[in-house]
Amino acid sequence: MRVTIAAEACLSWDDVVPGARDAADGSNVVLHEFAHQLDQEDGELDGAPLLPPTTLRTWGRVLGVEYERLREEVAADPRSVLDACGATNRPEFFAVATESFFERLLQLEREDPELYQQLKQFHGQNPARRAVPDRPGTPAPPAAPTSS
Repeated sequence: MRVTIAAEACLSWDDVVPGARDAADGSNVVLHEFAHQLDQEDGELDGAPLLPPTTLRTWGRVLGVEYERLREEVAADPRSVLDACGATNRPEFFAVATESFFERLLQLEREDPELYQQLKQFHGQNPARRAVPDRPGTPAPPAAPTSS
């Protein structure tokens, strides 16, 4: 599915605040809509943002497999690290995956390592490596070396 849209987003503060209050719930309208903006940089809203030619094949394979898997999971009704909205179409899948990449980072890295890796390369960040220790499900940082 290809949809062309304007390159701007208008967000309601009432929709922004809940996503900002809980940075681990996997729901953040700012991240979601920003992902759509990144997706359409090439003029098409198709779930494939501008990527270096060397990564296009792997991106397409990994996101295609994960999108189809989410569609199957939603049909069977199990819980997923990705919101069910991502099964709607590829643009929604990319936006939902971006939300989980930043908000459910450790769970996404553990459950969908290939998807996490593709998003890590695209976004140029590795949020799981700077996870906050008191965040639910986040491991504590390594202990500081002790002197004897």
